Parts: sequence; C-alpha cells; structure tokens
Amino acid sequence: MNPSPGVPDEDLQLLVAAPLVTSRYQAWRPADGLPIRTTVGYPRFWRGPALVQLRELTPYGIFGTGLSNHEARLAYRQRVEVHAQTIVARLAELARQHPGEALVVLCFENVHAGEVCHRRWFAEWFEERFGIQVPELPAGRGDSEGVEQPQLPL
Repeated sequence: MNPSPGVPDEDLQLLVAAPLVTSRYQAWRPADGLPIRTTVGYPRFWRGPALVQLRELTPYGIFGTGLSNHEARLAYRQRVEVHAQTIVARLAELARQHPGEALVVLCFENVHAGEVCHRRWFAEWFEERFGIQVPELPAGRGDSEGVEQPQLPL
C-alpha cells in the first residue's frame, strides 16, 4: 500500500480486507456484497436493498458535456483526487458497518462489452493512489445480454 497523507492506514487496511470491487447494477447479486450507488440517476429497475450513494464517486457534469472519453477520465480523476480522504473515510465506515461484506461500487455500464465506465476509472485511480486493487466482478450475470435485468425483491 502506498502511504497517503491524511488517510489513516487502518482505513486502507479495512478496505483491503473488505474487499472493494466494482460491477454494474444489472449484474449485482446479494451474495456479492453491499451495493453502492455512484450514478447521478437512481436505477429505476433496482429491486435490491437500499442503495448507499457515495456522491464523491458520482460523475456529476462529466458525461453528456461534449468531453472526449480521455477528457472525461481526466476530469473524473481530478474530482476523486480532491475527495480522496472523504472517499476512503466513507468506504471504511461502510466496511465497519457491514463487516464481512464486500463493498460493490456500482453503475450502469457493461465494461465486459467494452463500454466506458467511471467506476473503472475510480478503480484505476484507487489502485494507483493507494496500491489496493479494485477488481470488476466476473461477466456472465446480466453482463453479456446488454439489457437491463431487474432484480427480484429480496
């Protein structure tokens, strides 16, 4: 892990143990862990548990603004860098509140089909910044179809 001023080592250790992963709403299953919303819009089809929103990871004003994917990625990474301490603190608090559960950072895009996605930009930034890998959950559970798969009520 990379030392990071202002970010407690115990919070980072907690996130290594959690672990922290990414996926899309359509592929999430209860066994995956705690679903964390990072999108501007709420998924209308969502039938899972209440979503915890992590506003610091939400791409407000990034998409639909005419920015190229490269420019959008840079703007998003600048935003998360500004909020690095808050992001780690919020994720660590969620890990404390939900021991033994993975933290699943969610959005809409199907990265297994090659779609550009801010949750993977977050994962890339997090790994570079803190030395903690944030893998994408495997394909095959709502990813290959390319259509929204409503979740059944729990």
